[in-house]
Amino acid sequence: MFTQFDKYSLWDLATDAVKTRDADTTQLEYEGEDRGQTQRFLIVLGSMLVDLFEKIESSFSSGDSQVVDFEILFYIQRKFFARYLQHAAGKEDLIREFLSEIINAWKLKGTYPFMYWIIWKVFGWEVLGSISAADAFTLSSIGSFLFDPDIVVGDHKILYDYEQMGTVGSSALTVDVFFDADFAEKYPVLENLTQEWGLGFIFSYVNTP
Repeated sequence: MFTQFDKYSLWDLATDAVKTRDADTTQLEYEGEDRGQTQRFLIVLGSMLVDLFEKIESSFSSGDSQVVDFEILFYIQRKFFARYLQHAAGKEDLIREFLSEIINAWKLKGTYPFMYWIIWKVFGWEVLGSISAADAFTLSSIGSFLFDPDIVVGDHKILYDYEQMGTVGSSALTVDVFFDADFAEKYPVLENLTQEWGLGFIFSYVNTP
């Protein structure tokens, strides 16, 4: 945005009269060249403005998971309740991709497509299919909602009916874990996270080690 401005720009914009008077001031070597008092001051001030402009420019993308520094990703994860993704250098590409998709994904929270997406992203496992309790998903009922970070909870549209889920049973998901050597440590984590991701899911695992 400010690529045309550098630390010498203020001095370059100075009038000929200013530059002439500056030649009569004490000349000191600055950055390998003898410069007058005003010139030195304007270069230092220009350098400060460059730093300020860089901060302003970076602020426009401060919440963009694709461009922020890796260290900042942790705070974006916390904002979108995604701290369960391991914040490690080897996971950087996955975290950036996950965060770029999560807003649209949260709108499907509790549905089969959402579970398929998040289980694949976080665990590398594939949901093969599901069996849902009849009438479990009901629009405009009290209990849960389509997620939108820009509106208050009270204004969310309702997605599924907690009371129905409690009376007619749960939804079952069949998950292929691809003989994951870490299956024993990971599946309890998945089943705990399900409380955030959906309602009453029962898991059936295939290809366990």
